[in-house]
Amino acid sequence: MQNILVVSGHTDLNNSVANKAILERLENKLPQAEFVYLDKLYSDFQIDVEAEQEKLLNADIIVLQFPIFWYAMPSLLSRWLEETFQHGFSHGSTGDKLKGKKLIASFTTGAPEFMYSYEGAQKYPIEDFLPPIKAMCNLCGLDYFGYVYTGGVSYQNRNDIEKMAEMKEKAVMHADKLLELLESIPKGKMPLFVMLDGLEDPHNLGAILRTCDCVGVDGVIIGKHRNVGLTPTVAKVSTGAIDTVKVAMVTNLAQSIKYLKKQGFWIVGTDFENSRDYREGQYDVPLVIVVGSEGFGISSLVKKNCDYCVRLPMEGVVTSLNASVACGILLYEIYNQRHPL
Repeated sequence: MQNILVVSGHTDLNNSVANKAILERLENKLPQAEFVYLDKLYSDFQIDVEAEQEKLLNADIIVLQFPIFWYAMPSLLSRWLEETFQHGFSHGSTGDKLKGKKLIASFTTGAPEFMYSYEGAQKYPIEDFLPPIKAMCNLCGLDYFGYVYTGGVSYQNRNDIEKMAEMKEKAVMHADKLLELLESIPKGKMPLFVMLDGLEDPHNLGAILRTCDCVGVDGVIIGKHRNVGLTPTVAKVSTGAIDTVKVAMVTNLAQSIKYLKKQGFWIVGTDFENSRDYREGQYDVPLVIVVGSEGFGISSLVKKNCDYCVRLPMEGVVTSLNASVACGILLYEIYNQRHPL
């Protein structure tokens, strides 16, 4: 078992229902993990930086457990991060102490989950509140491994016995989801998948499978619609890789992306507009690379769900590369970053 550090960021856990129940369940199921209750240790907000940094150094996986207060993490947890994640320790030219450690965000909201959407009362999906955590992971070299979220655990329900029981049941389910996510975290190698959106040329698919085998891609995800299948031509061009690379056919790529994001994957699209140079991408994280067709690229819905997009620089008259060639260049850049000489 990897060393797990669970940091409770609730400012008053004794008066909590959901977060208290979640942590009780976790303590029962994870006897070897270290639990830090910030409200018990630092009610005065005076953080023992050295002690907290030592806990971080000993951890392989960091879990931040907290309720969302006013669309952000509680002030005490924010203070802990501000004090503990110091320049030269967690980031900066010499601040590499957290690099490669995994981080999971585990949180609750009082409002029900259905309210967190562009059409709901909160006007934003819950994923829109996560960029600060992802940016922190990016800055500190932490591997962001997704989130576990439960809504509808409001303080207003404290006087209703049935609703209290429902909240506690939700908390147990939340803790069990978190335990499943913790069990799924691999040791060592960061997972890498390639997702193909609208790729219709069997020669391109065969060549991509061949490259995926060469660089150790964990699997290829193909949409059932507007994509070529595993044809004899694909098999021939792949020179045997069709038998070694796992391939999954899915009905809805956008929904698959949303699921993978919840599991901690970063989704990186390939597109020439509103994108960064492919050499500027961060690839030492659980990663899905999305490659589209040569003619149309990735679809607008898939692109909308990507965390960011990358492009290959073009210095000549031709404005695009063959899809399999572009995919090959990008995969070897990822390999180069993950396996530097």
